[in-house]
Amino acid sequence: MPRSHPRYEQMNLMNTVVGGLFSARLNMNLREDKGYSYGCYSNLAATRGAGAISAATSVRTDVTGPAIREILHEYQRMTAEPPTTEEVAAAKDFWSRALPGFFETSEAVSQTFGTLFLLDQPADYYAKLPAKISGVTPAQVHEAAKELLHPERMIIVAVGDRTQLEPQLQGLELGAVSHRAADGTEAPTAN
Repeated sequence: MPRSHPRYEQMNLMNTVVGGLFSARLNMNLREDKGYSYGCYSNLAATRGAGAISAATSVRTDVTGPAIREILHEYQRMTAEPPTTEEVAAAKDFWSRALPGFFETSEAVSQTFGTLFLLDQPADYYAKLPAKISGVTPAQVHEAAKELLHPERMIIVAVGDRTQLEPQLQGLELGAVSHRAADGTEAPTAN
């Protein structure tokens, strides 16, 4: 979705709940519960056109498949059930506390207003943002996720030993596995 989408703030809060904080679902699952990773975070790209939702982590080779399964599970869970009131409150609190940093230095102010121009936002966007954020409910975050989040269409990129990763990826039954060389071209089939 573009940055100008009317549900952007709801999706930004959704992203914060899923993977934007240390206490977010992805990090709690992969780091704290499973011990697969030192950290797992997600991002919602703000662009004038279509922006991507992504998650990234580093895991041991032997748990790559299970880690991918858990990441997809957390995104599917977000579309299946609303986040808790506490999760949304923590996400709102994060963004409320982060907002002053956008105006902390001359460089930050110039970058903040440049971003408004680049993303085709009104000049009073940040003046109205706290009220927009505070009014978002867990149900609205859930509705936005159901409408705009499509875990079944996510593209998985795994980097590592192909002989160990490929069987795990195939075992997830997410579709065909393709290979790329370091230069981005299609890699030859392994023998």
